[in-house]
Amino acid sequence: MAVDNQFERLEAEVDRLVQLIGHLKQENTSLQSRLQDLEEEHSRLQAENARLDQIAQEHQETLKTSDEVKGRLENLLSKLDQVQI
Repeated sequence: MAVDNQFERLEAEVDRLVQLIGHLKQENTSLQSRLQDLEEEHSRLQAENARLDQIAQEHQETLKTSDEVKGRLENLLSKLDQVQI
């Protein structure tokens, strides 16, 4: 009887371990899928960040050009104001 009891406990423990392994495999698959989704999102955000950096740089260049044009126009208007008609 004692041997039967030990085998029953061993079988129950093996069944529990098999279920646990199955659950862990499912969880692993789910986590791998989530990781892949996050990696794709990270790549998308990096590309978007690079695009925004480019837009910010273009904006700065436009502001610089605008300031240069404004300065040159003010200089021309100043010269015109000096001319007496």
